[in-house]
Amino acid sequence: MMNEAFDDLALDTEAPESGTAGLTGTPADLMPSHPLTQHLTRLLTAPPSARVAMAVGELASAMDHAAGDDAFAVAVSAVKPGHKMGFTALTLAALWGRWGRPTCLIELGTGKTSIGGAVRSTSPDLAAACDQASAGRRVTGVSSLHAQLPDTGIIAANQGDVLQLVSRGGLKLLVNSLKNDFERIVVAAPSMESAFPVLSLYGFCDRLVMSLVAGESRAAPLRELAKHALMQGMPPIEAIWHD
Repeated sequence: MMNEAFDDLALDTEAPESGTAGLTGTPADLMPSHPLTQHLTRLLTAPPSARVAMAVGELASAMDHAAGDDAFAVAVSAVKPGHKMGFTALTLAALWGRWGRPTCLIELGTGKTSIGGAVRSTSPDLAAACDQASAGRRVTGVSSLHAQLPDTGIIAANQGDVLQLVSRGGLKLLVNSLKNDFERIVVAAPSMESAFPVLSLYGFCDRLVMSLVAGESRAAPLRELAKHALMQGMPPIEAIWHD
């Protein structure tokens, strides 16, 4: 499965037919020297050899095969800052987009995550997108993430209180609305150090992926999260360990 994932990624195939509903078709500006930009370029031009990239690819492939053509949303978070959540979320979104799955990446870090720092989005900010969904309107004007990923969009949280949007149900309405136009939705959530806010992501996402830096001290919060998820009958938590 892992080899399939990166064989597909490296193929020089034609881009999927453009025209996914809601996309502007204008790629968001990426800072050329930013490591995320370089990372995305490598993903689109050659199969990565790094262990972590292969692990994310294997997870993306497994989720893709399990869901088929059904739309689903996955939240990516971390127990502490600096655990490369941005790389994990961006890689999942880029892989699914490269495989022809219309994908939307939602950045919840109010511009403070690595994704928010790399992307100057021309899309409506998160609060505006939630307002569109809450009013029963189609979410429009979502920026294209990259020219080689015409069906992959991004909504960046440039304004608005994320916690307020969660509490009033705006994010759930937004994700459900986006499922009409996108098969894969990746929600890049800010790091959260307690079980309650992390597990609350299950309120609007189907799966949860935790991004962690390897080490026994990092494993304890993950075990605690997994225990709470099991007790509440939630889907298993996936983990990507970074060196």
